[in-house]
Amino acid sequence: MAVVPSKNGQGGLIFSVAANKPLLHVYSFQKNQPLHNFVLPEKVSCLDVDPNGIWCAAGTASGRVYFWEVGSGALFKSFAAHYRAVTALRFHSNGETFITGSEDSSISIWSISRIVDYEYEADVPSPLQTLTDHTLPITCVYVGFGNLASARIFSSSLDSTVKVWTIDPHTTSDSPDPSASLLVSFKFSLPIENLVADHLERSFFAATSTDAGEVFVVRMYSEKKDNSPFYALATGSIGELHDVVTSTENVLNVGSRIITIALSLTSKLLVGTQQGNILIYDTVSLQLLRTIQTSQSPAASPVTFLTTLLKPLDLLGHTQLSLSGKALEDSVPIRPVMPFGRARDVKGKGREVAIVLPKRTDPTNMEYDPFEDHMYFSSRATLTISQTPANEDPQDKILQLEAEVKQLRMNLDRAKTINDAMWENVLQSVVAQSRAMVE
Repeated sequence: MAVVPSKNGQGGLIFSVAANKPLLHVYSFQKNQPLHNFVLPEKVSCLDVDPNGIWCAAGTASGRVYFWEVGSGALFKSFAAHYRAVTALRFHSNGETFITGSEDSSISIWSISRIVDYEYEADVPSPLQTLTDHTLPITCVYVGFGNLASARIFSSSLDSTVKVWTIDPHTTSDSPDPSASLLVSFKFSLPIENLVADHLERSFFAATSTDAGEVFVVRMYSEKKDNSPFYALATGSIGELHDVVTSTENVLNVGSRIITIALSLTSKLLVGTQQGNILIYDTVSLQLLRTIQTSQSPAASPVTFLTTLLKPLDLLGHTQLSLSGKALEDSVPIRPVMPFGRARDVKGKGREVAIVLPKRTDPTNMEYDPFEDHMYFSSRATLTISQTPANEDPQDKILQLEAEVKQLRMNLDRAKTINDAMWENVLQSVVAQSRAMVE
């Protein structure tokens, strides 16, 4: 499941795949019925859409990755990314790369520009970098903020570890692709199923796959002892290992199996359970703040996806979505989504990208401001002076300045004339209204 937030005056979308069928459902924020239902080439195990809503990538149980363009529905690439099932897929925040994790215990970083380049459409894409330090299937991947050089990558696995990686974008003649470094590994007593890091990456939360539902809270800095200063754990010696000790201070016992976790914009921990409940915890005191029941039925469906975002524009007031091309007042257009292709697009044959242009301003509502004209002419004169050559004759420069002063006086007279006319119109309008009220 993936969410595209409202952006650039276009309504937000939700992409959801069926669990047991090769189907993709696309929803808008204001309707509980699907806008589109697409049949995919095969069943999907994970899916994500880039932050700008341009690209969509999906991983399957066969280890393949499908890559579509949302605006045209063109299938740019379908390739074997892993030897076993793809279990995690995340786009980078800059929209230039995405990351996949698999049951083969490897993590791969892929370049979008290489995948969509028609010159290499006959070639099987190769990852920019492959991370292979885990020993069991990958369960979750989290990508921090920043570009590829500064963002840190968190990965969890059934080998009971969480690893933090960094990417060095510098290349050499011997290594044309970026290199990766393992900063730190955290060893747990139980396999980790889900993880999320806070926005400043001071700590992360790792959820187990047990029925008891434990969440480990790991602070990524050392404990203060006496007068010793704090230091970060993920910027020390490369490849350091830390054992996470289980205690009441760093473990949340939810009491039911955890399906997904997320952090709110205010750093509150959200936990989705097998029983269909959403539990909200304070990340400092680890106290339960609220419980949200998604259904009153005793056989409620589990919460499989959680995320938070600012209240979107198309949910404010009585905003209406426009499904047609007609211009509706107070409407927010839906981001174009074309049917996803099942066969690979060849050289862009027949490819058409749907684009929603921004709403044009009504010329009848435009207002005239005489000061804008004055600023325009003034800036024009200043620009002329600044562009005067340094070796120009002083007498010529004086003549040029006198001509500019004469032009400015003419512009000032013109502005005064406009102002007098506007004042006369306003005065006549007020007098006419006063007379009408008296009569």
